[in-house]
Amino acid sequence: MNRDYIDWLETLPCNLNPEKVNVWIGSWAPLPEEIDLPAYEDWQDRENQRNPKGLMSRLWRWFRS
Repeated sequence: MNRDYIDWLETLPCNLNPEKVNVWIGSWAPLPEEIDLPAYEDWQDRENQRNPKGLMSRLWRWFRS
C-alpha cells in the first residue's frame, strides 16, 4: 500500500483515540454486586424446564463435559 494512504487512514477521526478493549467492555459489564444471582438461577431453571433442548441446556451440557 501507498504510505501516504496509510498515513491518511491513521488521521481519520475514528483512529485518533482508539478505545482499549478492557475499557470498552468495562463500560457496560455489570459489577459482581449488581448481578442478581438467585433471580438468574430461577430464570435458568424455568428455561431448562420449558425447553430441555434449548440453548441454556446445551450450554450446561457443554460446560459440564
